[in-house]
Amino acid sequence: ESYNLNKEDFLNCLDSMKNESKKTLLLVYFTGYAYFKDEFNFYLCMTDFEEEKEESSAIHFNELSEKINKLNCLHCLIILDCFFSGDVHPIRSY
Repeated sequence: ESYNLNKEDFLNCLDSMKNESKKTLLLVYFTGYAYFKDEFNFYLCMTDFEEEKEESSAIHFNELSEKINKLNCLHCLIILDCFFSGDVHPIRSY
């Protein structure tokens, strides 16, 4: 499905995957704007993004990584179609 979500809705969508089968392939395709604060702070900007409120309106890539690593998926593919995506370091390889 295609969504245009704020941070809370996006994270809730990921949480809904917790009970999926171990054979599940998760595809996360993000297209939009990213905010690259510095070498260690890369954010995916949600629909309600405000730079002054980055913690509540954007998803830090580490937060996304932690959520996905807790899921019961066999494989996960993250596609980032946004500014600065080439500067993101891989979560981990399987």
